[in-house]
Amino acid sequence: MASILKVNTIQDATNSNTAMTIDSSGRVTMPSQVLFQGVSETLASSKFTTYIADATGDSYTLNLTSIGGVLNIGGHFNVTTGIFTAPIDGIYEFHAGFQSRNNNTSRKIGALFVNGSNIGELFESASAYADGGRSFFADLNANDTVQLGDAGDDAFSVCSFSGRLIQ
Repeated sequence: MASILKVNTIQDATNSNTAMTIDSSGRVTMPSQVLFQGVSETLASSKFTTYIADATGDSYTLNLTSIGGVLNIGGHFNVTTGIFTAPIDGIYEFHAGFQSRNNNTSRKIGALFVNGSNIGELFESASAYADGGRSFFADLNANDTVQLGDAGDDAFSVCSFSGRLIQ
């Protein structure tokens, strides 16, 4: 015998907050799903900090203002430090973009820091005005941190960083 669960809202057991809704067409929304994005042109100790919607208002940087600005659903991304803290164990998807606004052909490396340690490079270039990006997945434990930075001879000028919980 088949069973059909007919609900359009699922709430958490503790506070009765809406965790998920399903509309009449079957579209699912999760208002508290972990999601963030921002742009930075501030480097401190080789790590990007101070994420905003548009680094300088110029045409060289992805302008997030035109698509809704900085997102930080759940508040797990610290826009001042550039550190994302995983709220729960899970698989997370991240995207990083790096830009160089000068004619410097020194080696530039976009680096990934997990729990404060540089675990490897995401993008490398020795080209003038270099732009590049990468997506990556991470199996994180609750309270693990992720941050982007630079580990090359010359720094990238701008970084865009976004991520979300996927599983």
